[in-house]
Amino acid sequence: MDLYYALLFAKDRIAKIPPIPARRLWLVIKTSLYMLFYYRKHGLNEALCHLKTIECTDPVQISHPLLEFLYARRIMVYSQLSVRIFSIKRVDSFLRSLALCASLKKLGIPAQMVLGEKNEEYVIERLHFWVEIRGVPLNESWEVEWHFREIKRIPERLEDH
Repeated sequence: MDLYYALLFAKDRIAKIPPIPARRLWLVIKTSLYMLFYYRKHGLNEALCHLKTIECTDPVQISHPLLEFLYARRIMVYSQLSVRIFSIKRVDSFLRSLALCASLKKLGIPAQMVLGEKNEEYVIERLHFWVEIRGVPLNESWEVEWHFREIKRIPERLEDH
């Protein structure tokens, strides 16, 4: 089932998204900022390698995939806000996705960071990063897969999560 379409057509049903406890909110902000500064100090390749080693410390127990997706969207707001506030330079798709994916992995939500290359010629930015949960783009629209050809996923398989 495509979660994006479920979100579009389930307007008549009210989803009961669990609230984010303060300790998890603090963990999201702390993890996002840690990854931001880790990238600034060590660079892109080291940050991607470090992303693979992040382990869950406070697992979220949400059994329904739609609620898990909506909960992750709520996490995304706080992760990207903290990166935006504490970033000195321009925030790009890599920083946003790195911080978000690390925060979700820390909470036990199976997220993958995806690197894509633009399908069209004569574009300024050829590479783009986004985060997916169970194959559904989280911090991008579902159309991102039409405009970008996937190059790499980190972690490569959800089992590595």
